[in-house]
Amino acid sequence: MTEIEKQKCYKAMWEGIRNGREAQEVFKRTNISAVQMRFADQKIGYAQGVNQALAYIGYRHPDMKMLWDVI
Repeated sequence: MTEIEKQKCYKAMWEGIRNGREAQEVFKRTNISAVQMRFADQKIGYAQGVNQALAYIGYRHPDMKMLWDVI
């Protein structure tokens, strides 16, 4: 994997972590509307997709555990 590819994977990993954390915050609220629930579902789906794509191409980084934890 080239250095540019590693940088792009790193950026995607952190994008997934950010989306996963955002979804967790929405899910934590006790009074969630249907729109907010769909928003959180979309964010968690994005994070799961990033995780699957990075795992499939064999990207390894210590922070991948953080991505797994938010999904």
